[in-house]
Amino acid sequence: MLIFFATLSALSAPAGSAASLDRPPVSIWMNNDRRFREGDRVRLQVDAEVDGYLLVLNYDTDGRLRVLFPLDPRDDGLVRAGRRYEVREDGSEAAFRAGADGSGLIYSAIAREPWRFD
Repeated sequence: MLIFFATLSALSAPAGSAASLDRPPVSIWMNNDRRFREGDRVRLQVDAEVDGYLLVLNYDTDGRLRVLFPLDPRDDGLVRAGRRYEVREDGSEAAFRAGADGSGLIYSAIAREPWRFD
């Protein structure tokens, strides 16, 4: 059985932001109580508490790092405060399929400026 841990690695809220100090700028929601068997579809939703440029990564048990959001490197990943975003693979209802036994990590970060991948 796989257990995925959602972690937050976000920058501070933009100046003048209405975001509450009680809540992180990004919250991650996963199906199955974050417990998966190999091959299970992992559904992932992200709530943004601030406007910004979102990045979501999956670090699997084989040591691979994969960008889950934005899917297209040409997309800037702009998200708006107060909205929930579903992270999905192209043509799928899930963000990814669970791999081999072990634990995986989901990292999420939000920035004031677009991420640069060049």
